[in-house]
Amino acid sequence: RIVAVAVSWAFFEHFLSGLRHLLLDTGAGFELKTNKTWSIVVMVGALVATLILWLYIFLGTAGA
Repeated sequence: RIVAVAVSWAFFEHFLSGLRHLLLDTGAGFELKTNKTWSIVVMVGALVATLILWLYIFLGTAGA
């Protein structure tokens, strides 16, 4: 389970970081404060997405 949680966190981190870099490729977000803020948003977003996924897996399927 620990490995599965770690892999899902890595997936979300990579996905959100890719979206951030796609935004950077458009020329937006190069300011230092904006760039730092988005990097923190990516880390927190990946953690929240992982928590939501695993809460759904553990709690959402309990009634089924």
